[in-house]
Amino acid sequence: MEIEAEALDYSVDVKLEPENAILNCGETFKASVLLKKGGQPISGQKMVVTTKWESKTVKEETIISDIFFIPFAMFVIIAVVNSVNLIDGVDGLSSSVTAVYSLATGVMLVLYVLTFNGEAFEPEAAVAASNALDGLSGLAVFAFATAGACMGFLVHNTYPAKVFMGDLGAFTLGGAVAAMALLSRTSLLLPLMGVLYVATSVSVILQVGSYKLRKKRIFRMAPLHHHFELGGTPETKIVSMYTVVTAIASAGALIIFWLCK
Repeated sequence: MEIEAEALDYSVDVKLEPENAILNCGETFKASVLLKKGGQPISGQKMVVTTKWESKTVKEETIISDIFFIPFAMFVIIAVVNSVNLIDGVDGLSSSVTAVYSLATGVMLVLYVLTFNGEAFEPEAAVAASNALDGLSGLAVFAFATAGACMGFLVHNTYPAKVFMGDLGAFTLGGAVAAMALLSRTSLLLPLMGVLYVATSVSVILQVGSYKLRKKRIFRMAPLHHHFELGGTPETKIVSMYTVVTAIASAGALIIFWLCK
């Protein structure tokens, strides 16, 4: 490696020890330095150098990814929070669906942590990945805690409900679901695991859009669970159906996660 200072006609030859050493930002390493002037050696000596090297390409890619991540995260948070709020229209429905989603996310994170293989990474990447495992372990605890809170709430929220969640509870659960999806990097699996969140929001969008454009309704009533309710389906059956569908979709997401891991 040669560093030139054209204005002073100086150049420096740097030979790493060992030669195959990998430079890391801020890491101390030994190097043999030979100072030249006009192409002629001046001196050579061993010295300890602290690098301050940064990869411009990596830094630019990080900035670009951050720019796109912010609006994406905003969309996920707003969409999920409102979807969970919309699905909270039948006794125990929102709690049941969210409990299954949270359990599946917790299992997914535990599987990743337990099967993590640091040898598959370069040394530097392996260290970073290992450090991230602590955060994922904590997120798994949060996911199971959310599921447990929903199950405890269901004791008083199942039909006929004695305690109601309201907007505050629904928004809190929506925020928890969005946080789990974003922090675990499983946002792309969210439409599958939370397929009924998506269906609920889409039913409202279609109903409102159809009525404003055609003055006709697609569903008996929106959100979708009220369509089933007005069709004569009991509330308990709606909750059971939504829970089973979410469990099947979450199982499919777990299989995809395992195959793509």
